[in-house]
Amino acid sequence: MLFLDIFLVILPVFLVIGAGAAAASFGPFTQDFIEGLMAFAQSIAIPCLLFTTMARIDLSQSFDTGLIVSFYLAAGVCFLLGIFSSRALFNHQPDRSVALGFSSMYTNALLLGLPITAVAFGRDATSSNFAIIAFQAPVCYLIGVSAMEAANSGGRGLLRTAATTVFRILRQPHIFSLLAGLGLNLISVNLPDYLARPLDMLGDAALPVALFALGGILIRYPLRGSWRETGMVVIIALVINPALTLIFARWFGLTQAALNSAVLTAAMAPGMNTYMFANIYRTARDVTANALLVGTAISAITTPLWIIILTT
Repeated sequence: MLFLDIFLVILPVFLVIGAGAAAASFGPFTQDFIEGLMAFAQSIAIPCLLFTTMARIDLSQSFDTGLIVSFYLAAGVCFLLGIFSSRALFNHQPDRSVALGFSSMYTNALLLGLPITAVAFGRDATSSNFAIIAFQAPVCYLIGVSAMEAANSGGRGLLRTAATTVFRILRQPHIFSLLAGLGLNLISVNLPDYLARPLDMLGDAALPVALFALGGILIRYPLRGSWRETGMVVIIALVINPALTLIFARWFGLTQAALNSAVLTAAMAPGMNTYMFANIYRTARDVTANALLVGTAISAITTPLWIIILTT
């Protein structure tokens, strides 16, 4: 497939993001309205989508150990690479380096990876995406928080912080909905039609609403300095992470469909959680905000290139 053909396939995703940015910048929509849309998407619509998908998904086909290991092994390497590069190239303090490492590994799997995989390869090709998403917050936050607590002296202690983090992660709507849907799947309970239909209606609204709100939220973060650090994070996130994932996926012998999902998810820009993580620890907020903005913009160009690699 030609670059232009693939770009036109995924262009609707970025047009919806752009529409949200334009509406928040020039239209009647205030930031409170945009945040309300994102709250609806993250707290109601996306959990409905995740719940129904996990309740119906064929676990024997989707939860491949090689898929999970290859994706998160690459993410872990990029986390360490982000930390060591930050220390070696810029002589950053440990806490700032950990924040940049977290930004290097935590991709926007849900708001970008899922819809782009769906439009590029069809909705039936996204089952592996949901398997990756199910582990993303628990794995990445435990890695990031553990490293940050180790870097910060005078903290509450590694084990206590990790336990608190696990509790907070489990209380997040999308994690709870994933686990609830998985539980129904494991005990082979089918949702009655009068419950499945409204859940499906809400789930159908999840991705377009979330993408529109993402565009509106991105404009809140003005571009700042620290361009070299931003470039480092973006290169790791958009180039090295998917390249490593591709290598590991082939090493573990993944099917082409699973490999497509893993590599495309790894090729996405840093997610909103990277800025939230930096904001919690009051460090590297400038770089993580830049990486979020610049990475999302550049991914409109790099994503078609990765799809070409996957389809040739």
